[in-house]
Amino acid sequence: MEEFAARNSISRSQVYIELKEGRLNARKVGSATLITIEDETAWLASLPQANPSHGERVA
Repeated sequence: MEEFAARNSISRSQVYIELKEGRLNARKVGSATLITIEDETAWLASLPQANPSHGERVA
């Protein structure tokens, strides 16, 4: 979870929100929660595209 959050520049809390809202899938192994590369890729592809306008910067 921490690695996923760090790779995607979001908080751990936001990861849990994404899971709760059904926008992100995860797997359980014992007490560990894992997010596969395939699920990460699908989640990224589902995000709306940033459309900078009026001088907005996208990081």
